Amino acid sequence: MTQHTPGPWKLNKSPMGATFVMSTEGWVAELSMLNSEANARLIAKAPEMLAMLASCLAYFDDMRNGGYAAATPDAAWTAPIRALLKDIEEGRP
Repeated sequence: MTQHTPGPWKLNKSPMGATFVMSTEGWVAELSMLNSEANARLIAKAPEMLAMLASCLAYFDDMRNGGYAAATPDAAWTAPIRALLKDIEEGRP
């Protein structure tokens, strides 16, 4: 799978009113639709959200493997997170 552009991503607006998402490597996306600024804010946080989800899942796994299963979410909570991360890793929409 092709890796996504590394974060952090930032929201930028052009003087003409276009909304862009930029990284330190350059342009990530341009949004020119209804609610484009709100959508761009969400998109700009995607790398951070991805990293947080992966970290939470790793923490839950460490807790479960360390004998603290009762203190961790069950599969009903973690299975959708695992499926989402797998879709992202394998490039599925």
